[in-house]
Amino acid sequence: MVDKGHGIHSSTTRIKILAAAILSGYSSIQNYVPYNLWREAEAGRTAIVQAAMSSYRHESLVGNAKGIPVLLQHGSEDDNVPVHHSRLMRQLLGEAGVESEFVEVSGKGHYWEGVYTTPPLREFYEKHLSLREKEDEDDGWKLHDFSLVTANPGDTGSKQGAQILQLQTPGRLGKISVHYHPQKMECILQTRNIRQFRLPDYFHVCKSLTVDGQTIPPSSRILLLSDKTWQIPPPKPEPSPQNHHHHQPRQLGTMDALLRTRGPFTIIHQNSSTTQTIALQISRNLCQYFFADTQIITSSSSSSSSSSSSSSSSAWDDSKGNIITIALTSPPPSPPPSSATLDFPIQISPTGHAITIRHSNSQSHYQIPSKRGGLAAIFLRPISKGRGRGVELVVWASSEEVLRNVAKLVPMISGSGLPDFVVLDCGEGMMGGRGFWGWGSLRRMMRGGWEVEEGGAFFA
Repeated sequence: MVDKGHGIHSSTTRIKILAAAILSGYSSIQNYVPYNLWREAEAGRTAIVQAAMSSYRHESLVGNAKGIPVLLQHGSEDDNVPVHHSRLMRQLLGEAGVESEFVEVSGKGHYWEGVYTTPPLREFYEKHLSLREKEDEDDGWKLHDFSLVTANPGDTGSKQGAQILQLQTPGRLGKISVHYHPQKMECILQTRNIRQFRLPDYFHVCKSLTVDGQTIPPSSRILLLSDKTWQIPPPKPEPSPQNHHHHQPRQLGTMDALLRTRGPFTIIHQNSSTTQTIALQISRNLCQYFFADTQIITSSSSSSSSSSSSSSSSAWDDSKGNIITIALTSPPPSPPPSSATLDFPIQISPTGHAITIRHSNSQSHYQIPSKRGGLAAIFLRPISKGRGRGVELVVWASSEEVLRNVAKLVPMISGSGLPDFVVLDCGEGMMGGRGFWGWGSLRRMMRGGWEVEEGGAFFA
């Protein structure tokens, strides 16, 4: 799981939470960090940043805490996280119908001796621990009204066992509202911007199940929206070169989906002093920020290098974690199975002088030439290896200078605001978002493959 730096606010969509105490917490990183100090950019560019950071915006997700008692405690003299953050969250939680209590401790700052054992906190602990009955785990959940909101299914867990698996349009909030009528044993679901979701087993008690006005068999567990009709998708096949397009939640989201790994990172780079230095720095950063293990291997972009090709393929087959590929001048090599990226919507020319991006209609292309010999790109690609699926982060540049700059965009901290792909020019790379020639979201298609989300991308 990616550490969002959100504390309890990001945990209210996890099942089996009895109660939540939030101490001196900020409402969201957008409301805490002075993003107004970023370089000014036109509305189309800033909209991409805001969409990429939407999973950090807790103010829009407070409805997920409904059914979980919440206590907010904050020192009135806090000069680290001002108390207005907790005041705001208390108001929003109340508007969402969440049972909450706010304790403002007079004269206290961000932290003090006994902050975890104040009288209101002790009372809160004792109350909710004593209320827990010794229930059999097989009893499951009892049906009642609830809702689940997500900005990114990869970052969101389940609510009462229901889980959103995929959005129709990345960058927009998705929501499921569940209404249960106990007398009629009816379950009525309403969705917004949802393409696929999962229902828990206990929904079989419903005599009638309706989703967006459409009657669905109560035994349905996974539902997929296709041609404006909810359907039961075919069984998911095992990972193979032929079905690599089938995605998993940890492949969804913005560039920090890279951090949602299930094993040590593998960094593949061309055998040069520049790429080796960058690989080592990325490895150090992953260790420093996340205590993550990495393995670094070399790989030649030349297909004639059998030893490098063998080493790279072996690393792909053996690695259980996500991949970072660092490429200089030549396009990055395709991971095995190579068919997984042959039709990828972002392609780098063999000479390294242009990048071609295919839009979602599969006919429109946007070609970004290198005017100053300093073109660069950083983007996600899906990978399917062994029995698992993950992502590869490609870090590519046409010159050593700009490769050093674009490598700084590898996600390491919360709130970086980077979408699925970024293309920039060396001469304009230090202009912040204004220097990016193209950036946006990648959409996972139901028919297979990935595409650039036309409404979620910006090109200069």
